[in-house]
Amino acid sequence: MNRRFYLVCVEFPTKISKREFEIRLRSVGDYKVLMDNAYLVIDQRGEYNSETLRDKIAKENVTGDVKIFVTRTSIDAAWFLEPGINDWLTLTI
Repeated sequence: MNRRFYLVCVEFPTKISKREFEIRLRSVGDYKVLMDNAYLVIDQRGEYNSETLRDKIAKENVTGDVKIFVTRTSIDAAWFLEPGINDWLTLTI
């Protein structure tokens, strides 16, 4: 399996920008909101790298000055988050 995991952190100027951004994330693949403005994105087919993923989710995405940080993660991770997210992370990675 070529599945890749990315941590995407975003600073939104407005709530509208956040909704638009999450719609755009859905076009890339599965994602979970880890905490406010931090997302775990799963590229099921392994078709992106950090730069191409950034460009895909930022292109035609949001209004205003949105700041985006994208990095590919390893599957070695630890967390204390909301119970539903903890369970999803345990099952997914």
